[in-house]
Amino acid sequence: MAALLSYYLKPRRRLWIPDGIESLVEITAPKVVEVQRTKNLSQTEAERRLSYLANIADTEGWAIRHAATPGSGSNMVSDVFLEAQQTVDIMDTQGGIAQSIDTMISQSDARRRQEVVEHMRAPQTVPSNVRTHRTFSKHRCHHLPHPSLTHTPH
Repeated sequence: MAALLSYYLKPRRRLWIPDGIESLVEITAPKVVEVQRTKNLSQTEAERRLSYLANIADTEGWAIRHAATPGSGSNMVSDVFLEAQQTVDIMDTQGGIAQSIDTMISQSDARRRQEVVEHMRAPQTVPSNVRTHRTFSKHRCHHLPHPSLTHTPH
C-alpha cells in the first residue's frame, strides 16, 4: 500500500542533464611504432654480400676456406668433359643409331601385324568336350555352346 501511495505522489517528469555524466572508459588507438626490419645497407654493399653467398653456394662451401674446389685442377674434369662431347646423340634423326632404332621398330611392328593377321585367318575350333544345341531363327540355324557348359572367365 505504501508503494502505491509513493508512486502517485512522485512527480512524473524526468530531467535530463547531458553534462552531468562523466565517462569512465576512454578508448584511444595504440601508437604505431615503425620497426626497422632492414639494415642500412647501400646497393653496392648488398650486391657484394649476395655475390659472396652465391660464391659459397657455387663452390659448395669451399669458398669459406679460401680453397679451390677439390678436383678443379685435375685432369679428371677435362677427361669427363671430352668424353661427354664425343658421345653420339641417339636422338639425332640424321645419326646411324636413330635410323637403326627406327628400322628395328618398323620390323617389330610388321612382325606383330603379320602375327595378328595370321591369328585372325586361322580357323577357330570349338573344344570337343563342349556340347552344342541349336537355336532356330527364320532364316538360319545357329550352333551355340550349351549354356550349362560354357565357362565364363572371372
